[in-house]
Amino acid sequence: MANAGSAYGRFMKRTFSHPMVERFQTRRVRRSVVLAMVANTALIVGLPLLTGIDWLGIPFFLAIFPLASMLNMSVRGVTEIPLSSLDEHQAQLRLRSFSMAYYPAIGFALLAGIFGPQLIEPLPAEVVACIAGVAGATLLGLPAMLLAWRLPDEDAPDDDEMADNG
Repeated sequence: MANAGSAYGRFMKRTFSHPMVERFQTRRVRRSVVLAMVANTALIVGLPLLTGIDWLGIPFFLAIFPLASMLNMSVRGVTEIPLSSLDEHQAQLRLRSFSMAYYPAIGFALLAGIFGPQLIEPLPAEVVACIAGVAGATLLGLPAMLLAWRLPDEDAPDDDEMADNG
């Protein structure tokens, strides 16, 4: 089914399908980028808490932007391109990755609402703001991270992990 989509969607699809970004689309690279995102997130919050130097997390915060770009390139922008511009398989991958990410996030948000106030009370306001910002950014990137982690190599046989867990 050929779905024309918007001009923006066609542009983004062309961009994420460019041969230059193919190096990011192997399972090994995708998983490396996901691990880098997780480690970077831990450093954003952990370094200032461990060292007492508030600005130490700033370089790692800035690293989120190239890491997020690499993550989006690794999944061909499936979580970023408008749904109307995706083919059926890509749309199904997108919907599954959002479902896998946000249903558990609802439970996490509930637990954070219950236990969060007691955990963050002794922390300085700057640290609480940093933790909230990182948590929000992680939730925004979680669908792409889950998709990147679970997606098989494109040249792999028809053992699509996403289909097995549907």
